[in-house]
Amino acid sequence: MLVLSFFWGQYFCNKIFIKNIMNYSTNTIFNSTIAAYAVSAACELEFLDELQHNGTINITNICDNRNLHKPSIISIFDALCCFDICIATENPGIFKQGSLFSDIYRNKGFFLWLVRGYGTIMQNLASVVKNENRTGNFIQRNGEYVAIASQQQGSCMVEPYFDSILNESSFTKVVDLGCGSAERLINLAKKFPSVRGIGIDINPEAVKVAQKAILVAGVESQIKVIQADMRKLEQQTDFIDVDTLLCFFSGHDLWPWENCLHIMRNFHTAFPNVKRFLLCDTYRSGTVPSSDIPTFTLGFELIHSFMGQYIPSITEWMALFAESGWKCVQRQDIEVSFSTIFDLRPE
Repeated sequence: MLVLSFFWGQYFCNKIFIKNIMNYSTNTIFNSTIAAYAVSAACELEFLDELQHNGTINITNICDNRNLHKPSIISIFDALCCFDICIATENPGIFKQGSLFSDIYRNKGFFLWLVRGYGTIMQNLASVVKNENRTGNFIQRNGEYVAIASQQQGSCMVEPYFDSILNESSFTKVVDLGCGSAERLINLAKKFPSVRGIGIDINPEAVKVAQKAILVAGVESQIKVIQADMRKLEQQTDFIDVDTLLCFFSGHDLWPWENCLHIMRNFHTAFPNVKRFLLCDTYRSGTVPSSDIPTFTLGFELIHSFMGQYIPSITEWMALFAESGWKCVQRQDIEVSFSTIFDLRPE
C-alpha cells in the first residue's frame, strides 16, 4: 500500500504541488492514495464522463435517479476536490471541473486498471513476497476490469497510432492475441465489412466482456472470440488464411527469453500464411527509481515484478525478433510511456 501511495502521491504532487516538489509530505502521500481510489470509483460510476460531457454534475439528482448513497458520493467528490480535480459550486450538490480534470480524464483508465484490476495484489504485497505464498494461482487480478481499463486508455493513446500503421498494408483476416475487450477487432469490423477477425484471450472474464461487446456492436458474423493460451497455439483451419496478427500489451507475458523465442517461432507454424505482425507493448523503462516517473510506469513495473513476470527492454525485444524469424521494419511510439508498436514481417 505504501508503494501505491508513493506512486499516486508522486503523480499528484507533480501536478498540483509543483512548488513543493522536493518536499513530499506524509499527508500528500496518504491523501493521494485516497484520491486514486476516488478517481477509480468516479470512473466506474461514469461520473467523470458526466463531467466531461456537461462540464458540471448534480450528484443529488444522480443519487436519486440511481439509488446511490449520497453521503458516500459526497465523500468521493470531497476527495476529488482536495486535488482540484473537481470544484464545489455555490449550489449544494453541484460540482464542476477543476484544473486537473482534463488530465485525469485522459488517464482515467490507468486508475481503474490499478485499483480495480490489480487492487487485490496491491493490498497483499507483504504476503506475496513470501515464497510459501507464491504457489498456485497466487496472483489475483480482475480480468474484466483490466480489459475495460485497457480499452479506455487504448481508445485515445493507442488506436490513432494503430490505425495509421495498420492501413499501410491490406488485410482480410486478423487475429488479435490477448484481445481483451475485443474493441480493436470490433472497430475494424465496423470500418471494413469484408474483414474477419478472431480474438484469443486466456482470461474467461475478458472473453465474456468481448463476446458481449461483439453482440452489442452487431458484428458477430465477422468476429469470434476463443478462450485459449496464445503461448500454446496449434495450427487449425480457422488460422490457415490469417494474414495479420495483432498482440497489444500481452507480449511481455511470453517472456523470459527462451519461452518467448519458442512462442514467437511457433506463430509461424500456427499461422502459416501470416504476412504481418503488429506487436505493441510496454518495455522496461530503466528509469525506476526516480523522482520523475510518468503515469503508469511505476505501477506497471512493480506489479509485474510481484507477478514474477520479466519485462524486457527494447533492445532485448529487437534481438529476439531477429532470432525468432521476424523482421522489424519500423516502430511507432504511442502515448503510453515506454510503449511502442513493432511492425514485424516473417523472414
